[in-house]
Amino acid sequence: MSNPDSSERRRFAIALSFPGEWREYVEQVANALLPAFGKARIFYDAWHEGLIIGIASNRKLQTIYGADSDLIVPFFCEDYHRKEWCGVEWRAIEELLFDKQFDRVLPFRFDHVKIPGTFKQDIFPIVSKRSPEDVAGLIVERYRELHPDRLEEAPDTDSRSIEVKADISRIMKYAPSNLIGREAETKLLTDAWDQVVRGETKRPHILTFVALGGEGKTSVVAKWAVDLAFQEWPGCDAALAWSFYSQGTREQLAASSDLFLNEALTFFGDAAMAASAAGAFDKGRRLAQLVGERRALLILDGLEPLQYAPTSPTPGELKD
Repeated sequence: MSNPDSSERRRFAIALSFPGEWREYVEQVANALLPAFGKARIFYDAWHEGLIIGIASNRKLQTIYGADSDLIVPFFCEDYHRKEWCGVEWRAIEELLFDKQFDRVLPFRFDHVKIPGTFKQDIFPIVSKRSPEDVAGLIVERYRELHPDRLEEAPDTDSRSIEVKADISRIMKYAPSNLIGREAETKLLTDAWDQVVRGETKRPHILTFVALGGEGKTSVVAKWAVDLAFQEWPGCDAALAWSFYSQGTREQLAASSDLFLNEALTFFGDAAMAASAAGAFDKGRRLAQLVGERRALLILDGLEPLQYAPTSPTPGELKD
């Protein structure tokens, strides 16, 4: 089976395309796929509504189906042909077929409808009388054949007994409803987090965005974090966002990390250390330990007040 881009990692492992008349069935298929992939790696539209709402939803969908998914699974029937949104999704799928990426598309049928661009010798199972679990098994089998090194048991984020502890309230107000022109930065964040979720050993542990004030650093990270929250924090045990913009910005007042360290230590479970007389270095080291013990996300926004000025002997370095 040919697969010229098997080494490329995309945001979604599976993308499901279907008409609304069969939503109940396809949702059961999606749920049956959860143990293999987890919700973050399955594009079922109801689970990722935040990615597609707003202006140009059609283009967002075409990007998901055409570029951001390893294996696309369309469910064909007469209703699929009639639906405009299914047509939008199929246009992106057709481009993959035009590029001869046949193995990235696994069509099923609910009836004997003709699938565009196919031939009589092509086999497309009719699944209307097959169980969703059976269909999910076929999808997993195809994915394992395409990417044998990636498939592993993934936790179902809906079945976790412990709710994710998260607080991104300090940056949520900076998240735009739509973010245009920052696809590369958003993909960098998403790819890095996907590596964390998969437990890859050679993965980035710190990402830094450096730019002049007003160029949108906060907007990029805030929008990404809000989208992650909308997905119910896939693969995340705890998430904290902190902004230093309110510190040290008026008349060049001195800023300190003490407040942040105390709040963050309490958030991550060591209130005793937060209330102790230990110095900032020891508190920082303890915080790093707490964050590193789990799949945690720590966002530090607006570090400028804690940095030395560009005219100082150590420009840009952190004061603490």
